[in-house]
Amino acid sequence: SRDLLFEFVFTYSGGETDLIFDYFDLGQNFDFYLIDGCVCNNPISYPAIFHISFNNNALEGADVIIQSVSQFSDSLGITIFNLTPGDYAYTVSKPNYQTIIDTLTISNTSQIIEVEMLLSVNIQDNTFSDLKVFPNPSNGMFYFETKDFQSNPVEISVIDLTGKLISIGKFANSSKISINLLEQPKGMYLTQIKSGSIIFYQKLLVR
Repeated sequence: SRDLLFEFVFTYSGGETDLIFDYFDLGQNFDFYLIDGCVCNNPISYPAIFHISFNNNALEGADVIIQSVSQFSDSLGITIFNLTPGDYAYTVSKPNYQTIIDTLTISNTSQIIEVEMLLSVNIQDNTFSDLKVFPNPSNGMFYFETKDFQSNPVEISVIDLTGKLISIGKFANSSKISINLLEQPKGMYLTQIKSGSIIFYQKLLVR
């Protein structure tokens, strides 16, 4: 028989303890992870810790949605999702506050996502001067038109009522922008339009 030599080496990386398992007899290396006392060949998930605040104070009851999963922030303004590595879109909403739409990336470590909410009344003081959205309702093709789009680059995000990000696009030097939802199911969608310091929200109805 052949003697097999094993070596276990603990190293610290990215907030987790990596267990390196060397099989010297075959010259092969295998990476394992020690997570909560369990040795796994791949990390199952990592915490995405949302801290929701308003005027630097914790905001309770904010609804955070990732992949149709909804959780509310607690009295400390915190809610936690356990996510496998990858890219995710999320929304944060609460009555009388602006809805936040953004993305995050989970790698081999936990993430802390700081979200500062703004009162929705601020939108009325900071909007586009002549924005037209047409036709609305429509069969899925919508147009946004305003001369303000020519002054600054524009980012338009579209989400459905479950909080799923349908599309996100950036546009420049165009007074008229088209949004194509022809392949999406009928129903209500929410768009977030950002240009310079302006953030505006518009509901779209596909029928």
